[in-house]
Amino acid sequence: MAKAITELFEGAGCRVIGSDLKNPSGLTSQEVAQQADVLFVSILPISRVATVILDLVPYVRRGALLLHGTSVQNPVLHPISPVLLDDRLVQNGVTTGFCHLKFGPSVGSFRGQAVIFGLLNEPEKEWRPWLLNILKGRQMRVLLSDPTSHDLLTTSTQVVPMISSLVNGHVWRSGSFNLGQVLDVAGPPAVLQMLGVLRNLSQPRVLAEILVNHPGTAGVIKKEIEALQMIREACRNGDVAFISQLAEEELRGLPESRQATVRAVTDWHIRTEGDLRGGAICFQFQSAENRIGLLSDVLLVFDQHQLQKTSCMAQEIPGGDCIFYIGLKDIESPQVEIASQEILEKYGGKIVAVSR
Repeated sequence: MAKAITELFEGAGCRVIGSDLKNPSGLTSQEVAQQADVLFVSILPISRVATVILDLVPYVRRGALLLHGTSVQNPVLHPISPVLLDDRLVQNGVTTGFCHLKFGPSVGSFRGQAVIFGLLNEPEKEWRPWLLNILKGRQMRVLLSDPTSHDLLTTSTQVVPMISSLVNGHVWRSGSFNLGQVLDVAGPPAVLQMLGVLRNLSQPRVLAEILVNHPGTAGVIKKEIEALQMIREACRNGDVAFISQLAEEELRGLPESRQATVRAVTDWHIRTEGDLRGGAICFQFQSAENRIGLLSDVLLVFDQHQLQKTSCMAQEIPGGDCIFYIGLKDIESPQVEIASQEILEKYGGKIVAVSR
């Protein structure tokens, strides 16, 4: 996460310094706090964030901005908000708050990514517009919040999917399912759900830290147990109508206008997933080869070889490289190899994968 924070603020013209446990010969956290106009704290375990900030309070510069990027604003033990409202920070004119980047450090671009931002103590009114200008300047989706609202929001966006992932993972493992085979034959909607589960399970430390420390975890587990008990009882009684009604009631929490948007986006994902699984080729181009018009040039080669495309997805990845996923109706055609070789000779890059 330090890499993302460094890129964000260096891109705004700031000089970034920091302390790192892996670099004991570098600056200490206290030295960073003494020198920095903006102090950003992002550490694990989550349960130590409040105590670490508390230890740094005497060193924070007068008039500075003190932020933390923790996924949980007020853990079950050692809440962070009281520390950010410490009298010494208030008397020293320090602006305090949080800036939670809602994406992993492997994301190659800030564009379209979400960030939740809020200030608890704001004696210096210049810090808010300054930070918002940086975040929005990178085309990020900014949600202004407070600690309580933040933890309520992340209860649904993080805690619920993480608990569901653990439960699904347990069922898969206990049932001895062949997940590779399931991914090969499942329909696109099921595949998309499975990918979300597997993605959560692939970050065990982060998942565990959030679930153990989040104030919403216990309530979610209680509600999930209630739901499972109702579903179990309905299945025992063969009560199809009850489960159908339950599904309809749960959907009412989202306005119809948003439901239509969800269906449209989901249909696009499902269609793309199906197309790319049904026959696709994936190219990767280095940052030096990545330029405006490259995708159009690559697609034109396939057109010239009379190859009909089904889907196309372009993505920038960390470091500035780009990946093109191109779905083709006849992936077995000899023209696919000929066209691909022509692309490599003209524009560089390499073939990462071919799915048939």
